[in-house]
Amino acid sequence: DESVGVLSFHPGTEMAMLNFVKTTMLATSSSNNNTKPQDDTARMIERAGVVLGLVDDFCMQRHWMMHIGQEKANILKQFVVDALEQKLKLFADSNQHGKQKQSTLKFVELGTYCGYSAIFFVKTILEFQCQRGETIHFRFYTVEVVEQHVKVAKELFQLAGLQKYIEIVLLSPEQGDSLSTKLLIGSEAAIDFLFIDHDKSRYLQDLLELEACGMVRRGTYVAADNVIFAKIDDYSDYIRELASKGLVETRLEDTFLEYSLPERISARMTGNSKEETQDLLKDGIELSFYL
Repeated sequence: DESVGVLSFHPGTEMAMLNFVKTTMLATSSSNNNTKPQDDTARMIERAGVVLGLVDDFCMQRHWMMHIGQEKANILKQFVVDALEQKLKLFADSNQHGKQKQSTLKFVELGTYCGYSAIFFVKTILEFQCQRGETIHFRFYTVEVVEQHVKVAKELFQLAGLQKYIEIVLLSPEQGDSLSTKLLIGSEAAIDFLFIDHDKSRYLQDLLELEACGMVRRGTYVAADNVIFAKIDDYSDYIRELASKGLVETRLEDTFLEYSLPERISARMTGNSKEETQDLLKDGIELSFYL
């Protein structure tokens, strides 16, 4: 149904998605009481996976939404793992030289929406922690400007059992709120990992602000979604300029717009131009590391 397909927006979709997740989880939990005992982290990872899977089901079967989805999550997961590996290596090197113990890693997301990507990132960190058998001290901050989205995200975080790891930063630009000021939380000034997926016209502006105040600096990993589909050329050009000066390492991971598989399949089945449809739905994630 094209009315609920790619780039369809209808009031109440976010609440409908949340209610779908809640009712499905409730029905599943009441009919499955023979679960094996797990430690808290394993249980959170499992619950987070269930929540993400149900959101994916809703977006593929009921109504398109602008979460990152599974295809992009697979790309981002390795980038997060790379960042965690590098940070742990730095901590290990510091310990060998008698320096400070492991500091708290600061993850920041611009654009909470309903909380899907925040849940994905935290789940990925916890999985890495379990696989490595060591504790990763981290805090995840997600920035949003729409209050209704924050309400939905809070409930989704609770359903996933990850609320203790995630802090929502509600920004009010019309009241003069500054992104960098809002993110100056505690002693964790520098951002270790930044995910940009908010207002497409603000990608470069907000990155420059975070650079200027020293929050994005050497050692920061930055992932920017939708740079191809939304034609965010000023951001891409700036990152390429930094790369040409040896200030960042960067690569573009080609992908398709989230949850667009039904449209790509439909184009093949109806005889429409497969190439034309795929070109329209092409997207990319810019993955950068500050040197």
